[in-house]
Amino acid sequence: MDLDDESDIYIADRENRRIQMFNRKGEVLGVWNGFSRVEAICVSGEYAYVGEYYAGGGDSGSYREATDLGPRITKCDLSGNIIARIGREPFGDALGRFYAPHGIAADSNGDV
Repeated sequence: MDLDDESDIYIADRENRRIQMFNRKGEVLGVWNGFSRVEAICVSGEYAYVGEYYAGGGDSGSYREATDLGPRITKCDLSGNIIARIGREPFGDALGRFYAPHGIAADSNGDV
């Protein structure tokens, strides 16, 4: 969960694979769909950084080699449009891979 500069609330809704936005009164402002299992969100300036857990599954084990399913970090504008993604490969210990990116933060310059 995080707040933007207007104090609107952004909530990572993992099992529904979406981000929900609310105002301070709790009224729904919008929903962003199309994510993997959302673990974290950080709003910084005009961007949101979303940590996504792996979306794969199944009994065959093929999900261990699948790409573009997460885990990853996605950069969006505050309308939910995807700008960039970090982490294209399946989960793992190698550099550039993640298991479940839970903690995301940005400094005052917007650097993650």
